Amino acid sequence: QMTEAKQYRRRFGIQGRYQVQLKRKLRFDSYLSIQHQNYPTQAHRDGLFVDGRLGLAHAINSSTKISFAVPFEYETTHRPHLNHTKFGVTFGIEKMWRGGLYSALTLSHSVDNFHGFFPGTSVVRKDKVAKIGVAFRHSKITIGKYAPEISYSYTKSRSNVGFYNFESHDFGLGMSMAF
Repeated sequence: QMTEAKQYRRRFGIQGRYQVQLKRKLRFDSYLSIQHQNYPTQAHRDGLFVDGRLGLAHAINSSTKISFAVPFEYETTHRPHLNHTKFGVTFGIEKMWRGGLYSALTLSHSVDNFHGFFPGTSVVRKDKVAKIGVAFRHSKITIGKYAPEISYSYTKSRSNVGFYNFESHDFGLGMSMAF
């Protein structure tokens, strides 16, 4: 017997992306999403959700690219302790090696400032999250038109509310196709 899936969240709004080549090897990239969110079974979480990023990518040469980005997020709800503003920085390097190996390294750090006292405390929650990730694929290893890509990331979250202190190790296997 199939059970009907309950809707967790609805979001509607606008989003856009703008990219421009600043110089021959330098590209500017931006993204912005502004959405109203509605939680059918948790009305206290209804509100505004904004996220975006500003970034630069520089091709060092034909096989190596570095990137820098500033992601941000803003959320309002009907509960001050859930309202927050997040800013971060991300640095990445991608390399295509001779023989077809592709590798990527990403480093990021973000700070999430909440706006109200965490329930049952006199503390306004603040999270600091650091992450490092790597990914690999090889152009000669394919399944049809797709190349499998393996990835690993390590995340460490430090918070002044102990429940949000954690470390995680994430492994992934994805498929990519070049156009």
